[in-house]
Amino acid sequence: MQRRACLMAMTGAMMCPSVALASYDPAQFVMDTWRTERGGTDLVIYNFRASWSLTGNIQAELLDEIICSDARFAGLRIVEVDWDTFGPSQMAQRLKVTRHSTLVAVRGTEVIARVESASSERALVGMLEAALAG
Repeated sequence: MQRRACLMAMTGAMMCPSVALASYDPAQFVMDTWRTERGGTDLVIYNFRASWSLTGNIQAELLDEIICSDARFAGLRIVEVDWDTFGPSQMAQRLKVTRHSTLVAVRGTEVIARVESASSERALVGMLEAALAG
């Protein structure tokens, strides 16, 4: 998957140099992330996913394509949350995340947008647009 993302980013850079810097480079979640981010005002998108999930892998590839091709989403902070580790956590309960393959856009403690088990580009773009609008 990393090879594909790299090739896609290089192809996008050749076709549209202004978007070359955009890429899907999510931070990995640690509990300190949650403690720090929930007190702030920045928009954070938590991507609850499992490495074994087909839907989660499809979502990650689609997010990469969307972010690389649309400059509006280049500055979004995306944090990948390992479902197997943090799925049963108090944070997941507070965000009402009940399954892997869930993306939740949060500003401070307010949930702005969410999508569950979406594997279509239209659903993910809609969620990202709602997150930016919120």
